[in-house]
Amino acid sequence: MKLRPHRLAALLLAASASGSLGLRAQAITPAVSESAWPSPVAKANSKLPCWLRFAGEERLRGEGTLGIGFKDQTDRYLLNRVRLDMQILPSNWLKFEFQAQDARAFWREEPGKPPYQNTWDLRLAYMELGNLDRYHAMFRMGRQELAFGDERLIGNSNWTNAARSFDGYRAAVRFKKFRVDAFAASVVVLSNGDVGRHMPGNYTEGLYGEIDHVIPNATVQPYFIWRRNPGQKLGNGILGTEAFGTTGVRWIGKLPANFSYNSETAIQRGSLGTDSVAAWATHLEIGHQFPTTWRWQPKYVAEYNYASGDRNVNDTTRGTFDTLYASSHNKIEFADQVGWKNVQEFRTGPDFKPYRKLLIAIRYADIWLANAHDALYASNGTPTVIRADGSAGRWVGQEFDGTAIYSFTKANQLGGGYGYLLPGTFLKTAAGGHAYSYPFLFYSTSF
Repeated sequence: MKLRPHRLAALLLAASASGSLGLRAQAITPAVSESAWPSPVAKANSKLPCWLRFAGEERLRGEGTLGIGFKDQTDRYLLNRVRLDMQILPSNWLKFEFQAQDARAFWREEPGKPPYQNTWDLRLAYMELGNLDRYHAMFRMGRQELAFGDERLIGNSNWTNAARSFDGYRAAVRFKKFRVDAFAASVVVLSNGDVGRHMPGNYTEGLYGEIDHVIPNATVQPYFIWRRNPGQKLGNGILGTEAFGTTGVRWIGKLPANFSYNSETAIQRGSLGTDSVAAWATHLEIGHQFPTTWRWQPKYVAEYNYASGDRNVNDTTRGTFDTLYASSHNKIEFADQVGWKNVQEFRTGPDFKPYRKLLIAIRYADIWLANAHDALYASNGTPTVIRADGSAGRWVGQEFDGTAIYSFTKANQLGGGYGYLLPGTFLKTAAGGHAYSYPFLFYSTSF
C-alpha cells in the first residue's frame, strides 16, 4: 500500500473550502488513563516528570458458543487481553503514543489465532502534532485507532480480543461547531506471534465530519469513505480489484418529552473487477428516557436495520453492502451471528438501572434476509449460510439478548450476558437448524 500525504492534504483542503461541511470523528479514548483505584502505575506516574506517563488495562472474559454453524457443536474458552501504554508529551502540541497488546485464548477447540489470540504485538505507535483541545488542528501519523460515529463502518472492534488498528495518516481541523477529519490508512493484518503489518494495495481514505447543533438539539455527521482492496473474487471465480466509495450521513438528536433518535444511511457505488457495486444500508433508532423520578430510570429503545443483498451472484452487479472495518458487535444482535449485510431487522427492548452502578439491557430481535438468494453474514462480514436458489426463504429467526454491567469504578467493571438465537425458516432449511447460544462473563480493569 502507498499512503500519500498529498492525498490527505487535498482532502482537507476540499473540506475546508466547503463552508457547509462540518466534520468530526468520534473521539478516541486515550490509551493512557489514570485509574480511580490506587495502583503502582499511578504512584509511579506521580514521581515521573509530567512529560512521561505509563498506564495499562487487562480484560478477562469467559465465553461459550453453543450451536456452532447452527449444529450440535460447542466450544468454551477463556480470553485474556493485557495492554501496556506509554505516552511521551514533550509539549502541549506534540505527543508520542505507544501501546503493546498481548491477547491470548485458552482451551479453544481451534488453535489460537487472531482475532482470539495475538501475542505481544505493537498495537499503537504514532506521533501527533497539534491538540484539538487547545488549537484548531491536529495531524497524526503512524499506527493508530480509527473510530467514527457509531463505528458501524470504521472502528477499533474493541470487543474482539485482538482489537483493530491502522497504519496511516489522520488530520483534523475544527472551528466552533464544525470539524473535518481526513484520513488515509491501511488496516493492520494480525499474525499471532509476529508484529502485524498492513497489506500493500489495500487502503481506505476519506472524510468524516460533524455539524454540531446548527440544527437545534441535533448533530449531523456527513462522510465519504473510499476503499480499494485487490485480489477479490468475482462471481465467475476470477480475481479482481474492489474499488468503491461509501457516501453517508449519521444524524442524532433529542426530541421533546425525553425522546431521542439516531439514524445513519449509506450508499455504495464503485466496481469489483469488471462488475459494478450498487448497495445501501440504513439504521433508524428511537429511544425514550422515562422521568428520573421513575424507579430504575428505565429507557426504551426501538430500531430498524437494513442492508442490501445480492440478487444474483452470476450477474455483473454486486448488491451486498460492505461494512468496511466496523466495530460490529451488538450492532444487529449480541451473539455476532448476523452482520449489517443482506439483513432486515426490527430490534427493541429496555435499559434500566436497579442500582446506581448496575446497568441492565434486554433486547428482542426479529431477523430476516434482505434477499433470499444471498447469504447470511456473521458480524465480521463472513458468509456463513446460503441457499442461492432462494428456496429457504428469508426468515433467519429471533434473538433474545440480556446483558448486565456493574461498574465498581470508571476503571473497574464486571459484566455478563446471554444471547440466544432461535432459528427461523431459513436456518432450519439451509443449515442444521440448531439454536445458537452465547453466554459470557468478563472483568476489566485499567491501571
